[in-house]
Amino acid sequence: MGQDGVDAFDIDTLETSNDVASADEAERWWIAHFGANDSRFGFNVEAGGRKKGHAPMSSKEKMRARWTPERKAATSSRHRGKTISEEAKRVVGEKAKARAAARHAAGILPKSQSEHASAYRERNLEECRRRDRERKRARRAAGRVRQ
Repeated sequence: MGQDGVDAFDIDTLETSNDVASADEAERWWIAHFGANDSRFGFNVEAGGRKKGHAPMSSKEKMRARWTPERKAATSSRHRGKTISEEAKRVVGEKAKARAAARHAAGILPKSQSEHASAYRERNLEECRRRDRERKRARRAAGRVRQ
């Protein structure tokens, strides 16, 4: 959001939760459902939910402070102008194809990018609604959601 601004995003409530554990579970489910941690479809860099072992903010601030403009420039200059061998390109391509095939097999990614924009949303909209209804029923049965 920092780079593109808040106006570049649509913010919708997909689900509400009464406790942190179910909110974390729901966040992980929605990110996986939309493939939002795949840079082609979303901006999430992680699977979502709170995780144990996160660095406290003070540590994050320290790490951010060490990443100075001079350090960024030095790192960038070390990589500038480097060429990638054909063998390395082939290996990267094969790995990308394997990841895409695995995502397709899991029902997350259609066979081609062009199918994604329309077919993926249409195909999964009803599935999304069905799962949402099932989750709400389960929560009601457990007494976690008011009817």
